[in-house]
Amino acid sequence: MRRASWYFSITCSLSIGVVACTQDAVGPVPDSGRSTAAITGAPADPAIAYGLQTGSGFRVSYSVGVMNADGSNQTSLVASNYAPHPAWSPDGHSIAYHPDAYGISRIDVSVVNGKPQASAPVVLPIGRESFDIAWSPDPLNDQIAYSEDGPVGSALGLWLAPAKPVTPYVQTRVYQSPPNQRMIWVAWNPQATRIAFIQRSISSPVDSLFIVDLTASPAPTSTFIRSFKRGVFGLSWSRTSPDRLALEYPTSTTSSGYQPSVLDLTTNTLSNVPSGGTAKWSPDDSRLVFVSTSRSGSNTIAVVTLSTGATVDLASGIEPEWRRNP
Repeated sequence: MRRASWYFSITCSLSIGVVACTQDAVGPVPDSGRSTAAITGAPADPAIAYGLQTGSGFRVSYSVGVMNADGSNQTSLVASNYAPHPAWSPDGHSIAYHPDAYGISRIDVSVVNGKPQASAPVVLPIGRESFDIAWSPDPLNDQIAYSEDGPVGSALGLWLAPAKPVTPYVQTRVYQSPPNQRMIWVAWNPQATRIAFIQRSISSPVDSLFIVDLTASPAPTSTFIRSFKRGVFGLSWSRTSPDRLALEYPTSTTSSGYQPSVLDLTTNTLSNVPSGGTAKWSPDDSRLVFVSTSRSGSNTIAVVTLSTGATVDLASGIEPEWRRNP
């Protein structure tokens, strides 16, 4: 396990898993200052970012790829030494990703003569090991949420950081896990006011869903939603509804052992959907892009239309992320 690095000090107080920091913060702007309107100027395609994986074992290599919504124009943009976990910016022009084991970089994406291209990668100076990435959907407060990684037994944080390498680069911890817990599948709600994540226990077979309210005063607050058997796969907040999450959870009642579902947060009820792992919503919530794993272990990115159940295979890959805007 890699050792987390700390490059600056913060004076914080812990209360029920939430850390209030006295250092200058780049927290969320008030709801009155937010804009959830579509950003104009984003190209119609590529619509889906994803991870390409080649080789196996110690010879595996990764890159960040993009493709059109119908699976055409598949293009590898930039190499990565780690599963990249790509995340779109709210304007649809940039992608944040892991360039190596737990760093965060960003690239700008353009389309030249119909072919996607990437700018040179820009490293974000987060100064600690990150495990998961999610770009805020709020264009007025450009920031990334990431979960921290560190030694077994340590208490890890959920952080907000600027999406650009500005000076000073000030980060805010909005949640701190108990020891021996890791946070995965970080997902923003469409208003950029709440962040959902799965807290996975290292010592027991339990996954717990939490939501952090970034607008709570005087500091963000966390709420436990429900527990699952260890092995939740993916978490994605509906683009048009504030209270629906797509996820896949382990169960012994299906032949595959996993059940793709949508969780209604208002009633805390699960509804089965015809998708698979790492499901992410299309901008209008009519479709999900997901990963289907065959018995041979190969991963196929596919799209399902929820109203009909019709599924189309797009490409081989992992970690698909549908751009927020059409």
